[in-house]
Amino acid sequence: MTDDRRVRSRVISIYLALFALTFTAFLLSPVTDLHDSRYCVLLSESILTHHSLNLRRYVIEGLDFNALPSEPDLIYNGPFYQLIRTDDKLLYYYPHGTSLLSLPLVALLRASGQSVVNAAGNYYAAREAQEQHAIAAFLMALLACIFMRTAKILLPEGWSVAVALGASFGTQIWSTASRLLWSHTWEIVLLGLVIPELLSVEEKRRRPRVIWLATLLSWMFFVRPTGAVAVLGVSIYIFIYHRRHCLAYALTGAAWFAGFAAYSWFTFGQIIPGYYHNRSFQSPAHFMIALAGNLVSPSRGLLIFVPELLFVGFLVVRYWREMPHRRLATLAIALSCVHMFILCCDAKWWGGWCYGPRLSTDLVPWFVLLAILSLRAFHDDIVRARVEEGRGKALPRPRDRVLVAVACLLLLIGVAINARGAISWETAQWNVSPNIELHPERLWDWRAPQFLAGLDVR
Repeated sequence: MTDDRRVRSRVISIYLALFALTFTAFLLSPVTDLHDSRYCVLLSESILTHHSLNLRRYVIEGLDFNALPSEPDLIYNGPFYQLIRTDDKLLYYYPHGTSLLSLPLVALLRASGQSVVNAAGNYYAAREAQEQHAIAAFLMALLACIFMRTAKILLPEGWSVAVALGASFGTQIWSTASRLLWSHTWEIVLLGLVIPELLSVEEKRRRPRVIWLATLLSWMFFVRPTGAVAVLGVSIYIFIYHRRHCLAYALTGAAWFAGFAAYSWFTFGQIIPGYYHNRSFQSPAHFMIALAGNLVSPSRGLLIFVPELLFVGFLVVRYWREMPHRRLATLAIALSCVHMFILCCDAKWWGGWCYGPRLSTDLVPWFVLLAILSLRAFHDDIVRARVEEGRGKALPRPRDRVLVAVACLLLLIGVAINARGAISWETAQWNVSPNIELHPERLWDWRAPQFLAGLDVR
């Protein structure tokens, strides 16, 4: 076997091991608290078996079709809030992009004998949770491999594996996106594919594949409305830095949006589905409370549940001038800020019944990009210092060891906190009593934070 084949074989083995490890961990983590995505797989099955978006042929226990609204109240979710009645049709209210993208995986599950309905058409939510869990675990394991591939563009192999594992287990990927088919799940897979495209272009490994980029970004919007933030940001990036490719990019995006509008009109009787504009925006005072909550609430704070972001932020500031591809870093920071602004304008900024900062799950791929860029600058600094001091492969400088130790500590805390959301059912029940929708003041209670639910720490 030649050296090249040996290297290729070893790299493939690493990818397979990474996929197997993450998929197994995600699949064995038991928490699958089904809320917004209920009926998502049922819709996929309806499309596959009956070529219909109308779910009325199925028997859903307790459902009174005539009592359903045409637009549900998403502030105080009632029973069956995921469904609406439009004319004589029973429709899934949340974006259909997830159901459409999941069709091949649902078809495979059906071929293996799995279904969310029985022969008589009775729907079972428990089966839906099982299927969504399997699909989500598969997608997030695939995303871990995408993260590693992205990191390998700039980082050594060992560092790339560390980035992929840290992102998989130390963020909302484990505690949220791998649990069920939240709309975040497919969205971050698509964004995970966008980022290596942009990074490869910056590294001058290829020209922009704008048709592929426009397709990925369009489907991000079809999966979740906040995908529009990435669409806007990347579109500006293409216009500024790759203007001669703008026409193909714009035409592709326009074609996909025309298809989306036609689908929406045929299904809901609207060019843009109601979910995309069913939002309640609040006052500036609310914005400041929501901003603090999204960042440091003991039960929803991003910096509490993903503390390794503090280390990434430090590296970004410390190595900004030495960081490669700063315009991509600028894009990641700008879009993260815009996304956070949108979250803070929402009346229900805490994301309802969920674990931790679920609504910030969309940002994980951008955080991974910032980690890759800043770690490359950190790595180059270590190498440069060794060359200048003639130390060869000697031990790192004391300050480097301290930074690595701090990074490992923060990452371990993040892994432990997100593990609680994936493994402990008590963290899911934390939302119930008292109901977090009626008592959002609980989000500020450091005596009983969600990640400690079920633990006696007194």
